[in-house]
Amino acid sequence: MLLEAPGEPLCASHLEDWYSSYVWSSILDDSLLNLPGMTVERKESPCRATSLRKNRHRQKLSTRMKLGPRLDAIIRTTEDDYHEYGAMEVARTFTGGVTSTKWLGDAFKLAKALRDMLFRLHELVNGDAGITRRVQVVGVCTAGLALQYVRLGYPGVG
Repeated sequence: MLLEAPGEPLCASHLEDWYSSYVWSSILDDSLLNLPGMTVERKESPCRATSLRKNRHRQKLSTRMKLGPRLDAIIRTTEDDYHEYGAMEVARTFTGGVTSTKWLGDAFKLAKALRDMLFRLHELVNGDAGITRRVQVVGVCTAGLALQYVRLGYPGVG
């Protein structure tokens, strides 16, 4: 549809949300619709796994609960006590390439959130080595029309 649109919108510069809505949601979000009980939450969703890690020693009601990083999209289950399986960070342009400050910052933020998601899933399976070896989370960094993904798992367990 975008390839046939008048004015060649893929050749023009747009804001971050445009790429997220028109390009990446039709590719990534639609591919997850076939998985029952899974959803993609967009628009600066806080990472629950990081929030739980940051508040694991919280004992006083008077102290504020710390939130996890706000990510552009989180792949998670639909239940109330949901688990996260991946996340996405979106940038407007790919200016500067993989060494740009925005790209490096997004990749670092995504990696830390994925680590917390993987650790929470590890706890969910009670550290069972047979299952833990297969558990993975996925992270997606996009900038304009560029995309990079990373899978994080436990290769040395077993």
